[in-house]
Amino acid sequence: MVAAWAAIALFAVASATVCAHAGVPIADVAAVDSLALFQRKASVSFSRPPHTSTPSAHEPSPACEGDASTHDSRLLLLTLVPTHHSSTALESVLMSSAKVATLCSSGLWQCEGRAIMMETGGFDDHGLWFPSLVQNYSLGWNFSVALDAFSRYWDLSRPVLLEKSPRNMLAIREVHEGFLGATLPHRFTSLGVTRLRQAYVMLWRPICLHVLSSQAMRQVRQSSREKFAALELEYLEQLVEDHRYLTEAGEHVLVVNLADLIWRGEQTMGRLARFLPCAGPFDYDFIPRLGVDIFEGNNWKAPLSVRSFGQSVDPHDCCGYSMERLSCGSDNANLFSGHLESGLLRRARGAVAYMQRYS
Repeated sequence: MVAAWAAIALFAVASATVCAHAGVPIADVAAVDSLALFQRKASVSFSRPPHTSTPSAHEPSPACEGDASTHDSRLLLLTLVPTHHSSTALESVLMSSAKVATLCSSGLWQCEGRAIMMETGGFDDHGLWFPSLVQNYSLGWNFSVALDAFSRYWDLSRPVLLEKSPRNMLAIREVHEGFLGATLPHRFTSLGVTRLRQAYVMLWRPICLHVLSSQAMRQVRQSSREKFAALELEYLEQLVEDHRYLTEAGEHVLVVNLADLIWRGEQTMGRLARFLPCAGPFDYDFIPRLGVDIFEGNNWKAPLSVRSFGQSVDPHDCCGYSMERLSCGSDNANLFSGHLESGLLRRARGAVAYMQRYS
């Protein structure tokens, strides 16, 4: 089972593998071997600093009410996670709630709305594998068509409807305004649903955790550490921009540090439950069931719970991440410090500080 985790390198099944349509190889042997080594050293659970359940001053207000019986509205929950940055880990936790509906019954890639839209047709996918390299990226969706297509697979009796396509973060204004202006399809209105509200969960990855992703390790080898660090900065700054846009628009956004999701799970489950009282509690030990929660065509290859994975990998040994400081440690572990020129480094530190403030 641990070997299976090494093969996907931390739930990055949506991150470390490539959609079958793209025809790109799945595994990265060097990264897999490195992660397997970290895990073989972990015969017992690692101790963690005590977590606190006290909300910070920067916590968002709840995105919904605790009573999930509202009949005339649903909450559209969108995850904002860069491509290859563990969006599947986040989805596995969110789908642990019986009140959250996913798109997995479509039987398509990683339960993502983008895969459904590719099947539906009518938009230009640009043939991109790293869309962040494109300026002014656009999904090109008709969002009324998207809602109609998604409504075939969401269980609309549930109050929260999840969509996790990683590219959403690259076109946040288009996504936000598109869903706001979309026409609710008959499957909604026939149930008396007349309103679709929005909420967002944003996941960011401290740069030293890149070693947990075989895709990231491949990028480093195929380009350079400097180029990879610059791309990670681009992702972080896009998340900062997305957060500012959405909060200024009055939307509810919860920011989650990937390290907290892996190694401070109980605290993170509490934050999610406070943010989504209409959906919680969430289960840190949840493993999606084939044929119930996930389906063959989803290509879901994460066999462990988030808790189990976190217990098998030590944050300092694998990544140079300090649980005491809740940040990447030495310059050797922090690619930003070692491989960005001073101007970019200042920007990176500012972006990290912003994300930490809201995490």
